[in-house]
Amino acid sequence: STFMPDPTRRRRPASSPYGRPRGLPGASRRSTAPAPARTEASALDRALTAALALPAPPPATFAELGLPAALVTALAEGGVTAPFAIQSRTLPDALAGRDVLGRAQTGSGKTLAFGLPMLTRLSGAAGRREPAPRGLVLVPTRELARQVADVLAPLGRRLGLRLATVYGGVSIGGQIDQLRPGVDVIVATPGRLIDLLDRRACTLSRIEVTVIDEADHMADLGFL
Repeated sequence: STFMPDPTRRRRPASSPYGRPRGLPGASRRSTAPAPARTEASALDRALTAALALPAPPPATFAELGLPAALVTALAEGGVTAPFAIQSRTLPDALAGRDVLGRAQTGSGKTLAFGLPMLTRLSGAAGRREPAPRGLVLVPTRELARQVADVLAPLGRRLGLRLATVYGGVSIGGQIDQLRPGVDVIVATPGRLIDLLDRRACTLSRIEVTVIDEADHMADLGFL
């Protein structure tokens, strides 16, 4: 699953719990002619616009969308009783194991849109702690890693799933200790995850579900 913020809106504030050409080959370096104006939207933009134009799915509860009762109860206790639009659109496909690309405005519920199906799909083996994570959420910044973890960790505990968060700027030793007992989901920034892989402190060999959150921002930071 890949989720991106709507580029026409400001990025999610740090306090919010939700979820974000080089020159042509052979071109002369001496040329001072301006590049042609972009007159056509990209194929991705056209596809997302077309998806948005589709009729809205019929109203449904989280239970009707296929979430387990433990998650429905946990959401209700947190005041979340009805799915947001992106959740209604993505949950059926994500729960079925299909690839999903989503883009929505800030505060539209993207984190739950990818987190709920991930936790649901991994819950079948809950309690059987694996030595390697089965779910991976890649995020561009440690601030976003914390936000995602704040939303998903309590829900994961309701299903017996353990979540770990790893990012740069803090001791890598403590994060290695956090991973050693085994976790179900890891929320990571790319740089720190690469460090852990290089040290053989983490493996992605058993990953079943992958989420790339704010993929466009990650690419802008050089993590393509």
